[in-house]
Amino acid sequence: MAPRIIAQANLPVLCSFSSEEAPVLRLTLTLTSSSSTIKIHRHASPFWPIVNALSIINLQTHEVVQLPRMDINFRSAAAQGEKEPSVSSSATTEGQDDYYMTLQPGVPYTTSLDFRPFGHEIYDSERLKGLGSDKYRIATTLGMHLLQTGVEYDISVREGMKLGSWIEDTPSGQDEAAERGPVPIDIANSVKFHVEA
Repeated sequence: MAPRIIAQANLPVLCSFSSEEAPVLRLTLTLTSSSSTIKIHRHASPFWPIVNALSIINLQTHEVVQLPRMDINFRSAAAQGEKEPSVSSSATTEGQDDYYMTLQPGVPYTTSLDFRPFGHEIYDSERLKGLGSDKYRIATTLGMHLLQTGVEYDISVREGMKLGSWIEDTPSGQDEAAERGPVPIDIANSVKFHVEA
């Protein structure tokens, strides 16, 4: 049976600029409809970098927040909107665990990210104007500094994503042949969170 992946983005219900602990964004992938473990090349995954996988909606205005999107142009990955590349079947993935996400059937695989990368500073539009060269770095980094205080948001994995290629992990360590895919990605329920100063 062809595998499917359930994807969910999660944040604490309250994300605060002044809290001692920074909120953590988690993206969880769960492999279903498969009895075999699979490996996904990180750079060929629609979840890398994580910012490309997310959608955030302002629940006051019902507008989609303009998040940075990263075009990845490595040979092992496609730029946004292009066909996903294949993972070559001619080589084993043994010893390359840093390059692969290993999904086991029914076992959640979670990637975490600091959602307050610039600490306690609030970067509203006025403050961004005076930042000079730092403005680009801040505007292209995912985090709550892109959001407004006092507002409730909804976060989820973006609709319409699919995994272009994967390989089956075998006990012998020699990965099963050839690229397989695509794998449908089912989106779990979105999560509401509130941003405060």
